[in-house]
Amino acid sequence: MRWWLVRGPDGRWKVYDHDLPSIRLRASVRLAGYWWEAAVGAAGPGGPPAGPGLPPRGGFPGTPPPAGEPRGPVDAVTRAVRHAEWSDLSELMAALDDCRGAELPPPLAAGRAVAEAFLRVRQGRPGEATPFLDKAAKLDPDFPSTHLVRGIVANRTGDHETALKHLTAYQTAVGPEAEVALEIGVAREGLRQPVEALTTYRAAVKDFPGHTALYPALVRALPAGGKREAGELAAKGPKPAEHLTAILSDPVADDVAVADAVLGGFLAGRPDDPTGLAYAAAVRVKQGKGTGSAGWSGSAGSGRPARRWPARTWWRM
Repeated sequence: MRWWLVRGPDGRWKVYDHDLPSIRLRASVRLAGYWWEAAVGAAGPGGPPAGPGLPPRGGFPGTPPPAGEPRGPVDAVTRAVRHAEWSDLSELMAALDDCRGAELPPPLAAGRAVAEAFLRVRQGRPGEATPFLDKAAKLDPDFPSTHLVRGIVANRTGDHETALKHLTAYQTAVGPEAEVALEIGVAREGLRQPVEALTTYRAAVKDFPGHTALYPALVRALPAGGKREAGELAAKGPKPAEHLTAILSDPVADDVAVADAVLGGFLAGRPDDPTGLAYAAAVRVKQGKGTGSAGWSGSAGSGRPARRWPARTWWRM
């Protein structure tokens, strides 16, 4: 568990506790939720009784249910919030199905509302997320993830100024995260702030070198004569082949000159890398400078390259 102090605009300090500095619910909120669940279960439909002496559910109130015991709505909310961002969509939907309609204390109900909002975003319906976010803000005004999802919704709907405001508020409360840096970069690009966007992506690659999605974003933000830098950084990353593949799978690399520059930087750091050499051979064929198995094939009559591979699989190895 991590603890930290955050000073708000009013000058007051607040203490936050999280398992991780991310969208996940605070540990203290979850533990209080398990206690609430035990109390509601003991009291029945009328609500939890007042005073001490509540019977525990499988242990001391405030503990998760033991393995094998049926899981209640508090656990379902925890799973929904955990899966909201980037996990398999079916896991998020299943968790929400398990906690919809359940009586929950305000902080947990806010987490459920944020997860519902994120579900709409991931289903391509960001406009439907706002009512859930408004509800979450009323239930728990200090829940940082409300800012996160508002920022993502604003980016998806083209309101980049609002997106930047909310994403910055989330980052101030929780700390730097790779996915948030990506969204902040998108907002800055949308606001025509290329220098600030590039600074955001560079810092994110430095802080999160294993987060592959950052590398195509960095290529996009680099000036025309500086694309080589992304290849150099990809070569130094913890998953070089994966980083390079992400770049060359992105539409930014449809420009063969960009792909060539990135490969030049990558092979300068990893001259014998088989993945890099395979991509380089494909680019040489496209440029008419070599022969062999081509990774590119010209579209008939289009005058531009057509790729015969799905996204993130630029070259079939």
